[in-house]
Amino acid sequence: MNDIAASQLAVLDDRLAAYAAGSATLNDLVADIEELASIIGNKTLYERLFPFIMDLEEINARYLTELEPDDADGAQEKALSPDDEEEIKALLAEIRQLFHDVLAGA
Repeated sequence: MNDIAASQLAVLDDRLAAYAAGSATLNDLVADIEELASIIGNKTLYERLFPFIMDLEEINARYLTELEPDDADGAQEKALSPDDEEEIKALLAEIRQLFHDVLAGA
């Protein structure tokens, strides 16, 4: 894996760690993954990533709720069920492996 690919994988790992630490929402994470894939610009990566993103978006949509009008954020996540947490973990592991496989071939 070249230095640029290793750097991009490190960025993904940072985003995954931020989500795991609770400093980023699932919504933020999905946007970060899509942005990183776009920056990489690999058609195969994006095509293989799409189903995982859709699964994460489906989970995310179930848990986004409107806040009171005076809240600045506009939306917050409800607590995820243990099943959804496990599904998210599995999807993120597959996404990380996909990025690794594609970037290792770069």
